[in-house]
Amino acid sequence: MVKQSRKPRTAGRAYYVCRDKYDSECPCYFFKWIDGQDKYDPRIRLFPYDEKELKPYNEFRRWVPPPNPAPMTMEEKSEASCIRVKNPPLCHYGYPCKLQCPNIGVPAKFTPFFRCKLSTHDEWPMCDFQEYIYGPKSFWPTDKEVRLFKTGKTHWPCERRPHPRCKCGILATVGVVTSELGYGYYCGNAYGKY
Repeated sequence: MVKQSRKPRTAGRAYYVCRDKYDSECPCYFFKWIDGQDKYDPRIRLFPYDEKELKPYNEFRRWVPPPNPAPMTMEEKSEASCIRVKNPPLCHYGYPCKLQCPNIGVPAKFTPFFRCKLSTHDEWPMCDFQEYIYGPKSFWPTDKEVRLFKTGKTHWPCERRPHPRCKCGILATVGVVTSELGYGYYCGNAYGKY
């Protein structure tokens, strides 16, 4: 079976691995590189993947980085925004998206964007579709962000985890949980002795 590495020093390189690697009773640790360091591409770490997915050699397709959208001028952005507001993009489920805008009267804290309008019972979007009002988001981070990743000041996107949330959907707070007499996460709405 074949996989592509996501490790920092070998990202993008393909290797053979035994199909029984994840067998709990009798794991096999066979490993052999297919290609050399010339196939190293750290951008593969920016995309999610299934750690246990294995492909036979004849079905394996090497990951190819998608191109970034072309840079747009302010005039092109405003023209594209007008068209996309009338014809919103479709989310991953095939439904027209909802436009998410910053509060009116307050300095804009983010660029308006389209997101999935379908929501779960607790009002979270059903899929992770997001596009700016004027077009798709950039796949690759800026040079400044890459420098921060390489120096270790911020984590690569594939190493970040979303902040834990309570069952009610509120961001959880970390600290002493008095109801359980321990240290951990508790609901951000909690107040006083609970």
